[in-house]
Amino acid sequence: MKEYTYDWRPEWADDEDKPILKITKSSLLKYKRCPQDYYFAYPLRLPQDQNEAMIKGTTIHNNYEDFFNAADITKMENMNRAELIDYCSSFYPIDDYEDQYRTLSVFEADRFIAARESNTIENYLPAGNEVQIDTEIIVPAGINPKYPTTRPYWVHLQGIIDRLFIEDGAYIPVELKTGNWKDSKQSDMRLEMAFYKFLLDEATDEQLIYNPISERGNIQELNLERLPVTHWAWHYTGSNTFIHETVKPRSTTAVWHWIGRLLWAYENNAFDGTYHQMKCKWCSFSGRCPAAMGSGEYVGEWF
Repeated sequence: MKEYTYDWRPEWADDEDKPILKITKSSLLKYKRCPQDYYFAYPLRLPQDQNEAMIKGTTIHNNYEDFFNAADITKMENMNRAELIDYCSSFYPIDDYEDQYRTLSVFEADRFIAARESNTIENYLPAGNEVQIDTEIIVPAGINPKYPTTRPYWVHLQGIIDRLFIEDGAYIPVELKTGNWKDSKQSDMRLEMAFYKFLLDEATDEQLIYNPISERGNIQELNLERLPVTHWAWHYTGSNTFIHETVKPRSTTAVWHWIGRLLWAYENNAFDGTYHQMKCKWCSFSGRCPAAMGSGEYVGEWF
């Protein structure tokens, strides 16, 4: 595959020696929420504050990943519910997030019981655990009619799917979130899940068996089959909310539109932000953002 970068220029499109634009689920969502935040975080790579929510999310994600790597379903087969909960809990450390680990342990115990009752234990463990998938696509000119680009561009897509399960001959990507669910998050969650579907649909057979090295140093052999994505799901452990739904075609279309709009922003150097009281309050870059600094309200200082 070609080299790729966030610090990209449209005029590089016809130069084989130049990298193409890298787009991840996280970078696309950040651009959607605030183009200025995206510009500071990705093309400029300015340092961001590590807040408690980020530390909590990383810690719980890593421990949940380890659970799936180590769980032994042969040991679980004859356990009752209480024993299953204790077994699942045994994989987690004693730290400040024990309430979240308890939620995950109860959830996994009940999911295993349901799999045992339906004779689908073989699909209890995920086909992919923290799966990284990379692919390249060509984005047609004008894919977003409101923000039309002048020409087609190759882009590099990359995503890490928390869990990828198989059910009824299809994939179900599942995303873990450690906060509380609010209905206002539905649009962004569907865009995230649609991005994962997009990756799985567009990846070549060779890319589906690619062995990436994760940030934690784990080498994972994917060997994924070519299966459709008919459903997706997400789990907010802070409120113990699990939502499983049929794929929404409009969300898949939205992925194309936001990729097109991001390319338009690069073409036009249009990364202006808009002041939002709550978002700007917690943004790492509010002390140097023109929109936040021009709001007339104190939003912190840049250090």
